[in-house]
Amino acid sequence: MRLTLIIVVVFAEVVSWRIVARPGRATEWNLMVGVSVLQGVVALVAWHVDLSTDAAPAVAIAVGLVSGAVLYAGTRVFVGVAVRWPVFRAHVADRYERARQVPLPLALALAVLLAVPGEELFWRGFVQELAGNHSSEVMGAAVALAGYIGVNAASGSLPLVAAAVVGGLTWGGLTLFTGGILAAIVCHGVWTGLMLAHPPSAGRADTEPREMMPL
Repeated sequence: MRLTLIIVVVFAEVVSWRIVARPGRATEWNLMVGVSVLQGVVALVAWHVDLSTDAAPAVAIAVGLVSGAVLYAGTRVFVGVAVRWPVFRAHVADRYERARQVPLPLALALAVLLAVPGEELFWRGFVQELAGNHSSEVMGAAVALAGYIGVNAASGSLPLVAAAVVGGLTWGGLTLFTGGILAAIVCHGVWTGLMLAHPPSAGRADTEPREMMPL
């Protein structure tokens, strides 16, 4: 039953990304946020999600804050180098354009308060832990990472895939070493908030757009 739920939700996310990838249709801000909320609900209903069994909550939060800031700094460096590749630059420009569809306060609320927790509950709290229970914790993290990269690849966006690789590794690792998703949620939320509020300068238009990276 749980495996069936995962397959259905993953299929829904892939289809949703393909819809969003087509201009003039649904956007990340409505359809994909909705999918993330659905993911969180499914995880909470189908699984007992641990917040932090191997580290005190205060420690997990601190680790999440620091790692989120570090991940953000690393992302800025990576984007600054990668945009020298014309194809990647074009994809980044597209992300910026899509991000201007909603005001910053609304974007932060949708991303940090809804999408991020939903994604972490599902991918790290549910998929990773379930797979780990059937093999090993490391294998569970690998399975969740592969799935996370795969669904983001459906977007057809190179920046989203690149961020899914690095972000997925980071958030999966935090879940693995703290025994829960609290550190991963904080890290993911800090990174996402910073990427929206203070995007890398590369690829900006005349106005200052906000880059929409994976939520």
